[in-house]
Amino acid sequence: MSIKKNRLLCIQPQGFGDQVMMLHSLSVLRKHYPEVVFVIVCSSKVSYELTSLWTANEDSLFLLNKKKLSSIVSLLLRIWRVKPYISYVVPYTNLFFGQLISFLSLSKIRIGERQTIPIIGFNRTPPQAEKDKKHKSYQHIALLRLYFKRLPKNPEFTELDYRGLPGSRMGRRTNRANSFVGIHPGCDSKSLYKRWPAEKFTELIQIILDKTDAEVFLFFGPDELDIMHMFKNNSSRVIECINQPIEGVLTALSRLSILLTTDSGLGHLASSVKIPTFSLTGPGDSNVTYPLLFKSHVIESQSTLDCRPCVHTKEYLHCKTRPCLSGISAETVFSRISHYL
Repeated sequence: MSIKKNRLLCIQPQGFGDQVMMLHSLSVLRKHYPEVVFVIVCSSKVSYELTSLWTANEDSLFLLNKKKLSSIVSLLLRIWRVKPYISYVVPYTNLFFGQLISFLSLSKIRIGERQTIPIIGFNRTPPQAEKDKKHKSYQHIALLRLYFKRLPKNPEFTELDYRGLPGSRMGRRTNRANSFVGIHPGCDSKSLYKRWPAEKFTELIQIILDKTDAEVFLFFGPDELDIMHMFKNNSSRVIECINQPIEGVLTALSRLSILLTTDSGLGHLASSVKIPTFSLTGPGDSNVTYPLLFKSHVIESQSTLDCRPCVHTKEYLHCKTRPCLSGISAETVFSRISHYL
C-alpha cells in the first residue's frame, strides 16, 4: 500500500459500546496493515476520550455533532486537510448521512454495507446483504476485507491496548481478601428500554451483601444520575463511582473480579480489558452485541418470547412490561455470578 493510500476514514456515529466493538476490528486491521493511518469520527465525548487512548500519534480523531451544521462543515474541512484515501461507514449508520459524508470526504474508496444513492453512494459493498447475525466486530472485518484483502475472515480478537493502561497504570488489585463486584445499572439515555428494573438491582446487591463478603462497586455515568437515589445503601462495602473520566473508569474496572451490567457500553469496555463480564440482555440481539472477550456471559430470560429480539423491529417502543427483562430474577442473576464471589 502506497503512502498516499494508507489513510482510512472511519465514520462511527453510534454509541459508546459500538465504538469499542469497532476498535476491536481496527486493532486487527492495524496488526495486518501497520502502515494504515486512522482518521476516526466519534459521536460522543466519551467515545472520543476512549479512542484517544487507543490511537497512535499519527492518527487523527474528530468529534461530530450531527445536529449542528457548523459541526458537519468543520468536520469536512478537517477531513479534507488529512486527505483520506478510503472511507468506512459502520453498519447501522443512517445510510443517506453515511454515504453523503463518505462522498464529501473525497475518498476514492468508499466502503459501506449497502448503496442506496447512485453515483455518490458507496463504491465498495458486499455482493449481497449479510444474512447471518454476526457480532458487529466480525461485520466490520467482513466489510473492511472489501479493500484490505489480507485481513482474516475470522480473526482472533485480543485485549485492547489503551496506551498501556491495562498493564501499567491500571495495575490490578492483588492479595485482596474479598471479591470486588462491579455493577452498572444503567445505559445511555437513548436506550432506556435496555435497563433491568432498579428494584431488582437493589435486591441483588442486598443478596450479595448478605451471602458473601464481596464489595460492590456501583458505576453511575451522566445518564444514570436520575436513578442514583434508588441505590442508596449504608453498607461500607458499597462504593460509588460517579461521573468519572474514562481513565478513572478503566482504573476502577481493572480492580474488579467481575462486572454485571445491562446491555451497555461499559460491558464492552470491561470485556476489552479482560474483566469477566455478565451482560443482562432483553430487547437487544445478543448474537450481535455480546461483550466480545474473556469470560463474557449473557444473562437472558429463560422464557420463550417470540418478540425477542425486538431491537430491530422497535416493538420495545410499545412494550410496557418488558417481560424479557422483568422476568429475570435477582436470585437467578446471583446464581450465575456466584462462582466469582
